[in-house]
Amino acid sequence: MTGTARKKVNSAAAVRETPRPQERRPRRAQAAEEAEAKGEEGKAFELVKTLYFYYLDHVDVIPDYMKERIALGDSKERVVCDYISSMTDRYAIERYEDLFVPKTWNR
Repeated sequence: MTGTARKKVNSAAAVRETPRPQERRPRRAQAAEEAEAKGEEGKAFELVKTLYFYYLDHVDVIPDYMKERIALGDSKERVVCDYISSMTDRYAIERYEDLFVPKTWNR
């Protein structure tokens, strides 16, 4: 029995010593970030739409593994959608800048 009681003490001590998870951000800060992100949705939509129509007209520049899907019967539109949806936000922005922003304007 003393062994069981000892484990409980050790467990309680371990719980007390465990660092607390970070506190949640204040609601106002979270709401402000969400409002800012919401305001950027239009830009994101235009970026994705522009990439979509570019890749639809230039299927030859998408990766070979995606072109193989077209050869296997997937529609060009589906493959382009899947290709763009597989991009991270950062990569999609980089591709957009490479394709549409003059090099002298890039950071």
